[in-house]
Amino acid sequence: MERELSIPIPKTKMRIYGKLRGNLNKPLIILVHGLHSSTHSHRYYNAERYFNARGYATFTIRLCGSKSEQRKLHHTTLKINAEDLDTAVRYFKKQGVKRIAVVGSSYSGPSILLSDTAKFFAIILLDPSYKLSFLTQYHTRFVKELNAYLLRGSDDYVIGKKMVEESENLDWDSLTSDLTTPLLLLMASNGALDAGGRQYLKEAKGPKKLITISRSDHGFNREGNAERVYAESAKWLKKYI
Repeated sequence: MERELSIPIPKTKMRIYGKLRGNLNKPLIILVHGLHSSTHSHRYYNAERYFNARGYATFTIRLCGSKSEQRKLHHTTLKINAEDLDTAVRYFKKQGVKRIAVVGSSYSGPSILLSDTAKFFAIILLDPSYKLSFLTQYHTRFVKELNAYLLRGSDDYVIGKKMVEESENLDWDSLTSDLTTPLLLLMASNGALDAGGRQYLKEAKGPKKLITISRSDHGFNREGNAERVYAESAKWLKKYI
């Protein structure tokens, strides 16, 4: 069973959208996209079906979107994303869900770590961002009219000034210093974030593990990568949720 959900954000006219697959009488996995990745991509489509087949419900959350009542990328921040994730968790708790885990990739990693992590039974981060600087690591240009930065690449994105400044000033090394929720880090062998993954692992206080996926890129797009990510995630979830 698959259906679109719309969750109101308290004290605003905004809403969180996402796709729910499975019944809420089962443990729930919330799938969180990266900075500008699409929740319609193969990684989420296949992950939903993989975990559904193993007895989990999934909710693929959209932190930004094109609907008028959805947040926009150039208006949001990591902390806002973390608050919206907390809102979604509270919604599912009120629906009677007892056990919730979260899986996030890339730039959703710090948002998850800024959220109320104690509500999760397990956390899985896929090559999570670490000490990311939009000003020095990307081709950016400030657009005064938008109060935002144009991020240049194969595709262009508009990133709000608040998020850019937040990333520059974030205390990245303390993001897991109080974390007791079981944490699995799946790192890309050809990525540049291994040092960050090891720092997150070092500071975390609960059960923790780091696995490097061989011959993988940041998005785990190469042949066999996704299957390994799903399999290792399933092992971790089976232990804690």
